[in-house]
Amino acid sequence: MLGTEIPPLVLFQTKDKNEVIDGRQRYETIKRFLEDKLVLKDKGLHSLKVLAGKRYSQLDSDTKELFEDTRIRILQFNVVDEPKLDEEKEEKIKKEIFRRYNSGITPLQKYDIDRAAYINDKLSNLLYSKIYNNTGLYNFLCEIILPRSKKKASKRDKVNIIVSLIRNLVTLPFVPIFSYSKGSSKADIICKYYYFILENKSAEEIMEEFETVINCISKFNSVCKERNNYLYDSKLFYEVLYWAISIVLQNGGEIEDNKIELVFDYISNASGNHKLWDNSLEKYQIQSRKKKSSSEKIELL
Repeated sequence: MLGTEIPPLVLFQTKDKNEVIDGRQRYETIKRFLEDKLVLKDKGLHSLKVLAGKRYSQLDSDTKELFEDTRIRILQFNVVDEPKLDEEKEEKIKKEIFRRYNSGITPLQKYDIDRAAYINDKLSNLLYSKIYNNTGLYNFLCEIILPRSKKKASKRDKVNIIVSLIRNLVTLPFVPIFSYSKGSSKADIICKYYYFILENKSAEEIMEEFETVINCISKFNSVCKERNNYLYDSKLFYEVLYWAISIVLQNGGEIEDNKIELVFDYISNASGNHKLWDNSLEKYQIQSRKKKSSSEKIELL
């Protein structure tokens, strides 16, 4: 109605349907509006405030005509001269179309692309449902892992971002550090190991392990707050803590409640534990000496 550019809908055509690859939210919003299931709200209207509170059926005839005459570009993809694709190949093609289309001048946010890539993933859907519907868990995860730049996003977007971050968290403990540090694409490595985990564990099992780790992290968080320690507000601290707790549990260990304060003290005072640092730094310096100048080493350290 404002005459501004509307991004195109990207469709993938199969024998019996068209699937929206990009623009699903645009498509569903327009459909809901035409079906009188959406009410225009004042806070969502930067212009045309006069339409606030109205459904499509309540618009005057000229405004309806303007809306109906608006054209939206459609990019439609299909596979030609090929036998019927199995479900796995079809999904790969859709994801590749989405990835390539959104790697142009104005790409979507990483989390938007992740959401589409994992849209049929059972674990992702379980996580989304659990976090969205559990207010306590949602608020806690927003506090410890949601980037500050995303604090003003909608709840739906926040949950999608958190789910994307959790996929990384549950995967990293299974990725060899050497493979991760030397890999050219961290995202591809995460994706590869993520699906490897799902081949060997059910989504429900991984979900249960995730809840166990988060329960343990919440206890560390409580200790941080009680002591007003600077770590309580560190996203990196909680990411590393998730990784460490997962490794302990994978190896049959457990973190007892009465040991959490002891572990926390050890972490908080790590800078004064010379044995912890001497070996790792000395080993690295020996390896680096042949390759790095003194200034480069100082900068790295």
